[in-house]
Amino acid sequence: MSSQIEALLRTAPDWRRVDASSPVLHAWLKHVDKAVREVDPSEARVVQIHLQFFRGDIVTHGEEICECLRRVKRKRRV
Repeated sequence: MSSQIEALLRTAPDWRRVDASSPVLHAWLKHVDKAVREVDPSEARVVQIHLQFFRGDIVTHGEEICECLRRVKRKRRV
């Protein structure tokens, strides 16, 4: 699972340039949601909150989602 988290981090969009209606973005977000749910329920709740308000501030919530992925990755190493 850590390789999937790493792949999601590598393929994260440029939050300042991403098209909010892009199917690629929505697929990426769906994969993030699924991957985090499978390994860390507490971080999954955080991701859900950011997804809920994502369109209001894509840059902030996108960066926070990536931070959640980094935390999950660090936790998996321990």
